[in-house]
Amino acid sequence: MKAGDGCFTIAEGTVAPNHSHVVQVRIDDAEGHCERARQNGAIILTEPKDHSYGERQYNAQDFCGHRWDFTQTIADIAPEEWSGGAFHLE
Repeated sequence: MKAGDGCFTIAEGTVAPNHSHVVQVRIDDAEGHCERARQNGAIILTEPKDHSYGERQYNAQDFCGHRWDFTQTIADIAPEEWSGGAFHLE
C-alpha cells in the first residue's frame, strides 16, 4: 500500500495491542528529534542509527504504547547499491 510519499505497513497474525501498526515520519534531524522526544516522555526503543539505504532512523513508543519510526534522509543511495539489485513489481 502507498499513500503519497509515505507508506503503510500492515502486520498479520498475533500482534500485541498498539503494536499492530507503526507510523513512519520523515524528519530533518534524527538526533535532535530523538532527544526532544526522550525529554518529553517518549520511550526510545532504538537510538538513531545510519542505514546502508541512506536513512538515519530511530524508533520510539509514546505514552499510549503506540510505536513510531522517525527517518531522516542522509544520502541518496540507489537500491542496487544496498539491496543487491533493483526490484520491479508488475
